[in-house]
Amino acid sequence: MKKMLRKAMLMLPVILLMLPMLSFAKETKKPAMVQGFKVVSTTENSVKLSWKPVSKATSYKIYSDKSKKKLVHKGTDTTFTHKNLPSKKGHSYYIWSSNSAGDSIDYNYAWGETKKSTIQAVTRPTMVQNFKVTSVTENSVGLKWDAVKGATSYKIYLNNDKSKEVYNGSSTSFTHKNLQSGTDYEYYIYSHNSAGTSYDYNYAWAYTNEQEEPVTPPPVTEPETPVVPPASPLKERIANVVDYKYYLNDGSPEITQKMKTMDLVVVEPLGHTKESIKEVRDSGTIVFAYINSMEADKWNEELYSKFVESDFWHDSKGNRMYHSEWDSYELDMTSQHTQELLLEEIEKLVVNGGYDGVFLDTVGNIDSYHTGQDNINQQKAMKQFMQKIKERFNGLPIAQNWGFTTLEDYTAPYVDFIMWEGFNPSYINGNEWASEQIKMLQQKRSEYGVQTFTVSYEEKDKARALAESYGFKNLYNPAGSYYNTW
Repeated sequence: MKKMLRKAMLMLPVILLMLPMLSFAKETKKPAMVQGFKVVSTTENSVKLSWKPVSKATSYKIYSDKSKKKLVHKGTDTTFTHKNLPSKKGHSYYIWSSNSAGDSIDYNYAWGETKKSTIQAVTRPTMVQNFKVTSVTENSVGLKWDAVKGATSYKIYLNNDKSKEVYNGSSTSFTHKNLQSGTDYEYYIYSHNSAGTSYDYNYAWAYTNEQEEPVTPPPVTEPETPVVPPASPLKERIANVVDYKYYLNDGSPEITQKMKTMDLVVVEPLGHTKESIKEVRDSGTIVFAYINSMEADKWNEELYSKFVESDFWHDSKGNRMYHSEWDSYELDMTSQHTQELLLEEIEKLVVNGGYDGVFLDTVGNIDSYHTGQDNINQQKAMKQFMQKIKERFNGLPIAQNWGFTTLEDYTAPYVDFIMWEGFNPSYINGNEWASEQIKMLQQKRSEYGVQTFTVSYEEKDKARALAESYGFKNLYNPAGSYYNTW
């Protein structure tokens, strides 16, 4: 017994020395760094990651930054899908393995970019194109327009008043019914979708047919002499004009003196001073200022910049009409914005410039380039425009260039004189159409006092004699339809 106790006592120091070593052998170590960390797939809004398992790791931690401030995942699996991410954006990932001893000393890194979204953001639709009147009766107006990409519906208002909505639907045609006969109707159309309503509108105008009344034969009476309306002092002066000039270049002291020798002149107001115009008028010459009514001249940059797309006329394919000879685009007189811009131009240049009246060039474009219902709409809009001139500027005298059908059917009551360019004897004599126009113009002179000012390019003496035989005025201009020289 004593011998065994002595052996135990001898072994005790050795056991005591081994205890720390035994304790250290049981201590858990931190896991190794994660291997094989990579992006395996991406979508528009997610990134999928995978990695190899790490021995003695009990979990894995993934951060979006290596400072470990933004934890995006903690779990035991060796895959993870990061969801609800923005599209087309890069994302960084830092992974540590972990157990009870802590996180691995080193990390691994992966980077992935979400795919570009195939879903297009919804934006407001563009302006409706080719909005036009297709039919008119006594109590209805038919309208149609081109479909707008991205639009889910269309809204039409009367007079651009949002409280007077007459249509809200997805169709590209509409018939407005139960209307009053012989009445103007102005339509404004907007395209619409979930993002909102188009910023710009398009415009169409119609005049319902007059209600037809039973016709009773008039009593047979002796023909009466047409009653000529009382002429204004300026109308009487215009009727007495013998010599006139159409001049569209800049003024000068010499030009001012030449203008004073004429009974009437038509000039470009941008090329003359208010003082020179007053001097000419004081001499007894009537002075009309030129305004291009149906075309937007690109050279007139200040005015041209004010027009918006809906102010220009467009064909069935949505294209503008370009006049290459004059470097100008056809305007749409049914656009109220067009009318307002021209009225502002008339006030600034004609009224404030001290002129006697306004000469509206290119009215003839309505008869030359517009057909069907579009032709009627443009004619009615020109009449409306002239009415506004008379109302806004205290009966300002108006002249128009060409547009015989427009004059006959709509504008004669507002016009003091009409210009007929190309009045050449070789064409006029024996021409049936010209003969009909001469009779119509003589009739309008009798009814409203409208004078006819002709321009001839050839046969100076014969042309003047021919014009005067019909009671017309005449100007000989061998340069044709160019008026840049005196």
